[in-house]
Amino acid sequence: MALPGDGFIALWNDINPRRTDYDAWHTTEHVPERLTIAGFLRAHRYVLLDGELPNYFTLYALDDLRALDSNEYRRLLRQPSPSTLGMRSDFRNFLRLACRTTLSKGTGLGGYAAVRLVRSLDIGWAASISDALITSAGVSSVHFGAVDRRTAPFDISMPVADVPADVAAILVIEGYNSELLRSSCSAIETEPCCAWSFYQLVFALASQLRFASARAEPTE
Repeated sequence: MALPGDGFIALWNDINPRRTDYDAWHTTEHVPERLTIAGFLRAHRYVLLDGELPNYFTLYALDDLRALDSNEYRRLLRQPSPSTLGMRSDFRNFLRLACRTTLSKGTGLGGYAAVRLVRSLDIGWAASISDALITSAGVSSVHFGAVDRRTAPFDISMPVADVPADVAAILVIEGYNSELLRSSCSAIETEPCCAWSFYQLVFALASQLRFASARAEPTE
């Protein structure tokens, strides 16, 4: 399934092992709260199967990157709930990349994802990779996002890991079978900043704002 909108945020983090409530907090409070913000369209949370990136990978699809500079979003960052404020102090290895969606295609939502940070911004290369993968065994969709370092800074009191300067884009491959997905990804020639990391989807939620707005429109 293609990602809705023209941008996305990719987030990674580990969490202090004592926080056994992380998944419940993220599912019942954090993601629904974020999806009340205009321009936030969909959220996926994944947990690491194996690879070099942190244990949790969260992707928010956005109308465009201007959603990250809205007053609504800034207010949530600067005035977190007590539970969110307490959770922040237990985050580890937090990475955040805002991306312009330059390519996204596929069918349905895959239960697995292969993620790679890459150096190339060549849309022609990304398109050729997408064309090769979209018909490969185990693959359901392909997303390529160009890292945009001009977005508003993430100005909250939480340690944020430095992103390697040579990271230019993110390649996310969704799939419906873990082993087939791995096999298909192993054939891709890239200039990676890190090796593939493989994740399993554990939660997904779509914003209801558009649908609520559509239902509220008067009929003639």
